[in-house]
Amino acid sequence: MMQFEKPAYFVLLWLIPILWWVYFDFLRRQRLKLEAIGDKDLVENLFIGKKDKTLFIRTILFLLALIFFILGLANPRMGKKESTIANTGVDVIIALDISKSMMAEDIKPNRLERAKALVSSIIDQFHGHRVGFVVFAGNAYLQMPLTVDYSAFNMYLENAIPSLIQNQGTDIGAAIDVSEHAFVSGDKNFKTLLLISDGETFDKEALKKAKAAFKNGTRIYTIGVGETKGSTIPEYDDNNNFIEFKKDENGKEVISIINEKKLKEIAKAGGGEYFHLTGRKNTKKAVVDAIDKQEKRKYKEKLFLDYVSKFQYFIGIGLFFLMLSFFGKSLNTYILNRLKVKKEK
Repeated sequence: MMQFEKPAYFVLLWLIPILWWVYFDFLRRQRLKLEAIGDKDLVENLFIGKKDKTLFIRTILFLLALIFFILGLANPRMGKKESTIANTGVDVIIALDISKSMMAEDIKPNRLERAKALVSSIIDQFHGHRVGFVVFAGNAYLQMPLTVDYSAFNMYLENAIPSLIQNQGTDIGAAIDVSEHAFVSGDKNFKTLLLISDGETFDKEALKKAKAAFKNGTRIYTIGVGETKGSTIPEYDDNNNFIEFKKDENGKEVISIINEKKLKEIAKAGGGEYFHLTGRKNTKKAVVDAIDKQEKRKYKEKLFLDYVSKFQYFIGIGLFFLMLSFFGKSLNTYILNRLKVKKEK
């Protein structure tokens, strides 16, 4: 079974369609310039020389090389052996808000990093609980299904950043829906949803979905992240350089304030408790104790152990395609010349 240690690098795959568009735009502009001078074929022969018929293939080879380099950066790994582990515990889905408001710095270094540190410390205390991971903002996505592979969970947790979800907002209802589907189908017990958010914006359906989830056997705990006085929201470029603080349509800086009231209502509707992330140790202990008090079950799980990195193979294939793209024109000319010589003989 293959997994990627740093899936956040997949965002670089957006370069592929962008570069493809740049290539065709270059061809279009070149054609227009030649047509403005005179007959296109004549101008190509006079000023550019023999038309490069390998450019299209070399461009494809270059993009293939880029794809394999990105896959290599994500560090694909494979398990060397499979092991069956017997455990006793509950199923816990952790739903983490990664909307841009979670970058607010009313708690240091920011809400998101503090939330991730808390989650990591909670996972360190788990013994036998299966854990899954959901990220949400304006939409929600399952990042990792239920497993006892805590090291894999921490890998996904580390790479949870706002850019993973383009649609911004705080759709807690979507997070509950995705989490519900991640639990074992038909199971009415041993299910816990740990939902972590500042609750800044709130969808009206969230309370209904929380009640429905609890009726289906899922207990929901919420953790509020942020201070009641609120904070501005910093915005960054692709290189993680600060640009400015987020502003509204009137040009005023947006102040993000934690919505504890709604987070408490969701926890109550879900039959759980609300916790406020203040002193991390106190919050961690309260959450772990609450989960450990729940009814547990026995289960067996198969795991791949001793993961081995395979990035070098992807980098190697990428280098092969890159060399073909650079030397493809020369190689093509050499082959044509050799064939011409043989024909003349």
